[in-house]
Parts: sequence; structure tokens; C-alpha cells
Amino acid sequence: MLLKVHQALLADVDDILTLQKGIVEENRFFITTNEEFLANIDEERKRLSAIITNSKKHSVVFVAKSDQRVVGCIIFRSSSIARLAHHGSFSIYVDSSYRKKGIGMQLLQTLIKWAEEHPVIEKLSLGVFSTNYPAIHLYEKMGFVEEGRKIKDIKLSHDVYVDDVLMYKMV
Repeated sequence: MLLKVHQALLADVDDILTLQKGIVEENRFFITTNEEFLANIDEERKRLSAIITNSKKHSVVFVAKSDQRVVGCIIFRSSSIARLAHHGSFSIYVDSSYRKKGIGMQLLQTLIKWAEEHPVIEKLSLGVFSTNYPAIHLYEKMGFVEEGRKIKDIKLSHDVYVDDVLMYKMV
């Protein structure tokens, strides 16, 4: 499989949204429900477009493409508030049929390299479901450490909760 990872273009926005929608529909490790995602898709399109066109400083989107198809992406958002601009959080999305092929690692390596070369960014942060063992393993492998845990922060259904594991890496 030939994979190309690069900074997202405006032409990639709809493909990214399609990828996100597919992951939301899995209903496993994404906070937003399918109904919420669909109701806010235009807002997400605007947010992605703002990052891609660089009107949202210190934020970036990278995509992984196989045969010109977006099969993964990583979205990093930082704050525009001066005292918080040195860090931001990210989300990774990988198409289910392309998982366990190193795409998440390539996207994360690309983000880390970008952050190391970015003069403002010092800290990368994320939240991950405590039950998402493959993702936690990847983050630990890439040097992220647990910074805290929000106990029973995510309610999946009646009486079913998972912790939100907060992780970070200084760059």
C-alpha cells in the first residue's frame, strides 16, 4: 500500500468529513453521536476550512491518502489565547479498513515533527477513551504519558461509563 501523508487542502475537507462520519457511525471511541455530528457538519466544515486556510493560527490538519483517497487524518487545534497558544489537542481518524497498518503512527509522527519545527507549540495533548487500548498503546509508544484521568467522564449508555484518559507529550 502506497501511502502519502501531507498537509490537508481545502479539496480534502469533504473527504475528511466522510471519514469522520464513518468513524462516528462505528459508535466506539468517538464522543459525538451520529445525530450530533450530522447536525453540526456545516460547522465542522467551517472549522476545518479555517485551519486548512491558516486563518486559525498554530493549528493544522494532515491527511493520509492511499490512491488519492483520504484514509486517515489528524487534526490539531491550539488556542488563540496567548497564555494557552503553546499547546493544543489533537484527534486522529483512520478508516476501519486501514487500521493496524501504521497509518496512525505516520500521522502522529508528522504532527510531532511539525510541532517540533513550529516556534510556538511546546505541548501536544489528547483525550482517549480508557477502553481504546490500541490508541493508548500507540500514544505511549510515541512518548506520550498519562497526565490525568476524568473518571466516568464519558457516558456510553445507561450505567455504562468510560474514563477520559488525558495524555501529553512535550516537543
